[in-house]
Amino acid sequence: MKKSFWKRMFFCGALGMLSLAACGVGEEQTEEARRERAAEREWVTPVESVPLNEIPQESIAAYEDFAMELLRNSVRENANSMISPASVYFAMDMAALGAEGDTLLQMTETLSPGVSWEDTLLFSHSFMRDIYDSESVTFYVANSLWAEENVIGDSLNEAYETAIQDYFNAEIHVLPFDESAVSQMNRWVNDSTYGMINRIMDEISEEEVLYLLNAVAFDAKWEDEYTESSVAPKDFTNDDGTVVQAEALHSTENIYFETADAIGTMIYYEGMEYAFLAILPAEGMGADEYVASLTGERYREFWNSRTNAYRVHTQIPCFTYEYSVDMTQTMQDMGMELAFDEENADFSGMTDSTEFWLYLNGVRHMTFIEVDATGTRAAAVTSVSGGAECVSEEVIEYRSVILNRPFVYAIVDVETGLPVFMGTVNQL
Repeated sequence: MKKSFWKRMFFCGALGMLSLAACGVGEEQTEEARRERAAEREWVTPVESVPLNEIPQESIAAYEDFAMELLRNSVRENANSMISPASVYFAMDMAALGAEGDTLLQMTETLSPGVSWEDTLLFSHSFMRDIYDSESVTFYVANSLWAEENVIGDSLNEAYETAIQDYFNAEIHVLPFDESAVSQMNRWVNDSTYGMINRIMDEISEEEVLYLLNAVAFDAKWEDEYTESSVAPKDFTNDDGTVVQAEALHSTENIYFETADAIGTMIYYEGMEYAFLAILPAEGMGADEYVASLTGERYREFWNSRTNAYRVHTQIPCFTYEYSVDMTQTMQDMGMELAFDEENADFSGMTDSTEFWLYLNGVRHMTFIEVDATGTRAAAVTSVSGGAECVSEEVIEYRSVILNRPFVYAIVDVETGLPVFMGTVNQL
C-alpha cells in the first residue's frame, strides 16, 4: 500500500505580548469564564522538576542561543516584531518526544546545541513548571495534541501519549477534523490565552492530521504603580525617521545594564519574579541592526552587566500590537531539515501505524502584547514593570534609559535572565 505523509504543527501564543485575530469562536465568552476554564486544567504531571537556579548552565546557555537565533530569524525589518522563544521551544520539544534516530538528533541540536536530549527535556519541563507556578503574576502555559480520528484512529503510541502528558501536562483530543474541530481548537486557544489570541485557524486542509498546540499567557501589574503624574505624552522617533507622540511611563529604577552597543534597565512586575527588560541600542544603531548581531553569548554579556550602583531615569512608551509569523522555513534554516522531509522524517515514536508516517509541514506562531501604566498583558510574551523610589543620604549617580527611539525588549525570569518573550518596537 502506498504510504501517506502527514503532519502540521502550530505554535499558539508563543512569544511576546500580542493578540491575534478578532473573529469570534462560538458564543461570546467573558474573561472570567475563560480564566475559570483555564484554571480547571490542573498540573498533574508526575515528573519532578528542578529549580531553574539548579539547572546546569549548559542548558541555560543553549536555550538562550536558541532564543536569540529564533529572534534574529523572526523579526520583520522596520516593523514591530515579537516572539515567545519559550512557546516555540515547548511545542518543538513535544514533537521531538515522538522523533527517533537522526530526526531526534537534529531537533535536539537545534533546540539545545551541545546538550543531551534528556537534559533538554528536563530543562523544558522545569522551565514550564516555573512559569506555571508563578505566584505573583498571572502566567499560564498549556499544551495539547489534536489528532484526526479517521486517519490516526487508535494508532497513537501509548508511550508517547504518556510522555507528553507527564512532561508537558498535554491534553489529548482524537476527533474528526471537521468544522467542529476548528471551533474546538480555536476555543482552546482563546481560553488558554485569556482571549488575547482568539483563533489559530480558519480551516483544516486535507493533508493535516495532527496538531500540537502550545499557549502562553501573561498578565501582570507593575511592582510599583505609575501615578497619573508619571504618565505623559512624549515624542518617539520611528525607524523611518518620522516623529509621533505616545503616552510614556516615567520612573526611577535601580537596575542598570551597559555594554559597548547598548544600555538598558529592568522594571519589575508584581512580586519581582519577572521583569520587563528594556534594551536601547547605542546611538546610531537601530533595533533591527542590534538584533541582527545578538547571540546567546552577547545576551548573557548584557545580562551579566547589570548593576544596582545607579539610579536610572526611565521612559517607556505605552504600546500594543499583535504579530504572526510562519516559522516553517526558519526551523529548517536553524538545522531541523529532517523533521520536515516527507521521505526521511522519523516520528515513529508518535504512532504505531504501518500505513503512514508523520512529518512536520507547518509551524505558525502568533503573539500579542499590551504595555501601559497598569502593567503588561501578553499572549506568550508580557512585560510589565514600575518605578522605585530611593531614599538615601549617600551621593547617588544617575543614568538614563529613555526609550524614545526603536528598542528591544524581553519579559524575563529575574533570577536567571531567561527570556519568555522578546520583541522589537520600531514604530508607534
